[in-house]
Amino acid sequence: MALRPAPISWTLSPGSRSRGAGPHWGVGFLFLGCLLFTGCASWRLGQPPTPVENRDFETLNSIVSEVLFEKGTDTYRLPMPTDAEGKNLFHSAIERLEAWRQRNPGSSEDIVYYTEGLCYEKLGQPMNALETYRLVKTTDADLQKTVEEKISGLEDILNYFPPDQMGVGGLPPRDQSEEAIEAYKGTEWEPLVWILAENEAVNRALEERDSTGQVASTAYKEALEALIVRFSDSARIYEHWMRLGLYYENVAREWITVGEYGNNPKAWELADKALQKASEIYLKVSQADGFPEKREAQARLVTLEELSRKVERNLVR
Repeated sequence: MALRPAPISWTLSPGSRSRGAGPHWGVGFLFLGCLLFTGCASWRLGQPPTPVENRDFETLNSIVSEVLFEKGTDTYRLPMPTDAEGKNLFHSAIERLEAWRQRNPGSSEDIVYYTEGLCYEKLGQPMNALETYRLVKTTDADLQKTVEEKISGLEDILNYFPPDQMGVGGLPPRDQSEEAIEAYKGTEWEPLVWILAENEAVNRALEERDSTGQVASTAYKEALEALIVRFSDSARIYEHWMRLGLYYENVAREWITVGEYGNNPKAWELADKALQKASEIYLKVSQADGFPEKREAQARLVTLEELSRKVERNLVR
């Protein structure tokens, strides 16, 4: 993302000037009123039709109001909100804001940067959010105070989750996620902290898998099981279940290979047990309405049918 310094003053719409409005009644004041006092839904629905010459500002107001309407969404526990096209609302808003900035260079950049910062925050990208909030340069005291609080909060959170840093002796930094969750419990930052803790736990689990060079690593399985227990409220819970299902499927495939080319008489029995575990997990996920993993689980169940038939033919009864 190409980031540029924001201007000092708010930008007024042409329509505001034509009505003789003062400098505090432009887009910036409407934005702050929506953000800090009234709530975006009533602002958006209560606006009269925008004149043709102000349509660029109507577009910006529309993007901003959609983001503000969802800024309270707990994106750790709830699925990401979507826009009218079914896309991730916050990803979409960032793209739309960048496009608006290109069409209107130098206009209302304080609003654009602040809204982009909110999007990155809700997406669980604290470094991007922090860098974007720092670009907000405004003379409005309320917005400046809000931005300073955002920057301070993100800097504190990143002390618990240092990005791309190694600890003493080149070791990974100490896991401080539990401390962070406890410190921010009940605050506005709690969902973000949970997202970061979950991302960190997923990365550690994947490191367990990759460090052994084996897809069927026992340490990897234990890390996945811990993920499922610890982050049971997460909107990504079925993503973790799918990884565990794939683990058991890979274990089954390894035992099938041993059974076909090795001399282990228990290989087919062990393959059957692993397939049953995988099937149970995929069946569970395949019934999870509203989650993207549902279709993948249904497809994996079809794949397991062929493996199951091969195992059944070779099982010693």
